[in-house]
Amino acid sequence: MTYDVQLRIIRALAYHGDTGWNIQNVNDSYHTLYYVIAGDGHVRTREGVTDLLPGHIYLIPRGICHDLWCDTHILKTYIDFHVELLPGYDALQGVEKVLSMEAGEGICRNMFEAVQAEGIREKTYVRGQVLTALSCFLPDSTVDISPLMLPFLPVIEDVQKHLSASIRREEYAMRYGWNPSAFSRAFRKAFGVGFKEYVERLLTDRLVEEVLVTDKTLHAMAAEWGFCDAYYLSAFFKRRTGISPEKYRQTRSRSDVKKGG
Repeated sequence: MTYDVQLRIIRALAYHGDTGWNIQNVNDSYHTLYYVIAGDGHVRTREGVTDLLPGHIYLIPRGICHDLWCDTHILKTYIDFHVELLPGYDALQGVEKVLSMEAGEGICRNMFEAVQAEGIREKTYVRGQVLTALSCFLPDSTVDISPLMLPFLPVIEDVQKHLSASIRREEYAMRYGWNPSAFSRAFRKAFGVGFKEYVERLLTDRLVEEVLVTDKTLHAMAAEWGFCDAYYLSAFFKRRTGISPEKYRQTRSRSDVKKGG
């Protein structure tokens, strides 16, 4: 298996809104890029207020609590995505503030039009533009895969293929010839988090995507992802995100997530 920067786009949408675009206390588990064409939008974080200027691209990192609004209108494309060196190993880790760069109105408008099309050429264009922007936003401190991670690459590939709430550390340690305690110590040293936390991060990301972009019921998702029932899935989701899946779906399905033109 070859490892490289892995871009997974959750959704890419064009949006044209007015003063109804006013969302408070957003804190998502994925990154977002805004390609701004026109308007007078703003993003507020603990660092202050960033004006969304036409012809610019803005990166809002995952896990950054922020407010979004505009004074009169906003015309933009936004891309929700994960970018990883390995599944669950964020290539943008360490980025903790809104970043911006000037791209030109032409690129921003091309993205707006491309995300509304269904063709493979347009999808390839969107993906290429996102990777180009990320090449500028990636921090200088970004490092490649550590040698300490190499023994765990088959484990991670296995986890990725069979991701569920039923995954247990002991099972995977023994499957790959490790003593469970030694497995835990080595995994934490390599990745900076324990195996359980690592798996829960992956699972949370998948559940957020399901809640965000599908109409699946909690019962269906619980069965699919190895939870005893919808109650346990909901409790896990709320513990990890601070909000119930029902509330998350409701708040993230407001006017900000519609296609427009």
